[in-house]
Amino acid sequence: MIIIQANSIHESGGKSLLLSVLKSLDNLQNDQQVVVFLDQRFDRNALAGLLGNARISIKSVIPSVFSRLSSEIAIWRLTSKNRNATLLCFGNLPPLLPCDARVIVYFHTVLYFRKFGKYVSGFRSKAKRFVESAWIRSRLGTVDHVYVQSSFVKECLCREFGMGDKSVTVLPFVDLKNLKSGPSQARNPSESRFFYPALGTPHKNHKLLVDAWILLARQNIFPLLVLTIDARFESLLAYLEKARLESNLRIVNLGLISHEEVLNQLMLSQAMIFPSLSESFGLPLLEARENDVPVISGELDYVRDILNPVETFDPESALSISRAIKRFLKIRGNPIEVSTPDSFVDLIAGS
Repeated sequence: MIIIQANSIHESGGKSLLLSVLKSLDNLQNDQQVVVFLDQRFDRNALAGLLGNARISIKSVIPSVFSRLSSEIAIWRLTSKNRNATLLCFGNLPPLLPCDARVIVYFHTVLYFRKFGKYVSGFRSKAKRFVESAWIRSRLGTVDHVYVQSSFVKECLCREFGMGDKSVTVLPFVDLKNLKSGPSQARNPSESRFFYPALGTPHKNHKLLVDAWILLARQNIFPLLVLTIDARFESLLAYLEKARLESNLRIVNLGLISHEEVLNQLMLSQAMIFPSLSESFGLPLLEARENDVPVISGELDYVRDILNPVETFDPESALSISRAIKRFLKIRGNPIEVSTPDSFVDLIAGS
């Protein structure tokens, strides 16, 4: 038996990775039973081809503390009844209770590491991160193996959570066929159109990206920016709307869209802009690479692990982002003029 703990996976890259694993399990040529503890918010339409498989059982988990703790108890009971089972913890957290099974954790976020804690905002999110970090610290040493998406994540995991080098393996995976645009999605980019597919979480750096567009507008440069910010990020959307109205910015927010629509927007764009401050892997970058779409991104290690961007910038500087856009659009900047000491002395002496 294979048991998958995915009781917090329902969106973004984690959703895509989990779906690819479930599809591979669906194609597995044996009679091994699979039980998946899945976040109730996971799009059931994406599971359409899997729900008819008698070998795969989906247990829905409500996104609440009580329901998630109940799922941990259910997993413990299931492993007690099914010796020699494999438990795959896909939501970064190891099992809360000791399990009589081969336990594997797939760790695919950087937000539990100290360096990236500043990107978690709001009391509830910070409290959740604190509790889950303690959970990981106390239980990760009991698992059989941990798989991660990059050498950087492995290094952080070993350093901050005391994992041995041999207990952690770098194994990024993705369904490359699913990242390719279809025949009806031929590349047809619009000039000065940039696409950033990302939720509105703080480390995605949307606010600074909007600030960069404001700087461009002050120079009478108005490229189109297409975003996919979820409606729940109300303060960010309010900031975006205020900036759009005050500076006449060409920014369109599509909200949450399907993966097919993400590929459509990608193929319509001149380039992908990617200012995210931290990623364990960066799946949208891989989508751009597989479809030959240029990428303008921060000069960060996770980017270079996947591709060579056509332009880079300092992801903590709106000015740097705006300059990268101008370079890509072949708009020349005016270097600062340097005066002589004599002219400075003449100025202060009143000559």
